[in-house]
Amino acid sequence: MTGYWYLMSPYSNYSAGRKAAFEEVCKQAALLIKHGIIVFGPIAHSHPLVEIGGLNGHDFASWERFDRIMITGSVGGI
Repeated sequence: MTGYWYLMSPYSNYSAGRKAAFEEVCKQAALLIKHGIIVFGPIAHSHPLVEIGGLNGHDFASWERFDRIMITGSVGGI
């Protein structure tokens, strides 16, 4: 298998809150990795950058360019 799975998940509107959304997607990403699937979960990557790193951006508009590059696999693909 080449490439990776892009693990989408709710975040801003997650009923249990953003922290719970982050924790759930981390659990799911870990499960996939344990089964040999290469996965990228933007919430697992981005949540710590906002909460710990101080970046602004709890909404899709803040991450749209980044996410589209990760989906297409190319900076020039947008």
